[in-house]
Amino acid sequence: MKTIIITLLLAMAFVINSCSKDDENSLTAPTTNGSGTLSFLLDGKVWRPKTSFNFPNTIYSHALFVEPQFLDSTYNKLNEFVKISIVANRNDGKEDLEFVVDNILDEGIYQVKKARFWLEKNTFYLDTLNLNKCFVEIYKINQEYLDAYLDTVSLERIKGRYSGNTIISGKFEIYLVSNSGHKIQITNGRFDLKNQDYTYY
Repeated sequence: MKTIIITLLLAMAFVINSCSKDDENSLTAPTTNGSGTLSFLLDGKVWRPKTSFNFPNTIYSHALFVEPQFLDSTYNKLNEFVKISIVANRNDGKEDLEFVVDNILDEGIYQVKKARFWLEKNTFYLDTLNLNKCFVEIYKINQEYLDAYLDTVSLERIKGRYSGNTIISGKFEIYLVSNSGHKIQITNGRFDLKNQDYTYY
């Protein structure tokens, strides 16, 4: 009897452990704790960022950049509006995505203002016929702002900025088209990022 119980417990532990592992062929979990994840469906197929290690020129696999949208004369934020840029690449930069959203104040839905995707030697831009479908829905925004300061070495005033503890999580959908008219769709996009770059390889 003890042997059966132990066998069952070991089997359950194996199943739980297998389920908890991150599967590169599936979308990342929709977390909101700054776990550093990003994924989406590209024309229905899972796309996750990845870069290879090529010291000293390893490039980031993906990143979030958060900056104040308006600065005052002291180089500090004028209000709470921020602009975010999200970038991601794989296959040594042969597939490279960047999109920008501005006028962000709080959680909510925002229109993607700028997007570019380099794919298979073609460049895709926002599909103007589907702009109403291009959005980012922010589930969580947690900001840590650092005031501007005077660099004692260069004597230059460094602009106020958001720290690496700033977290933005959400989902996105983007429709793009190339100059030749070839269209691609990014759907089921999700991200949970801190204000920094990541290197996964």
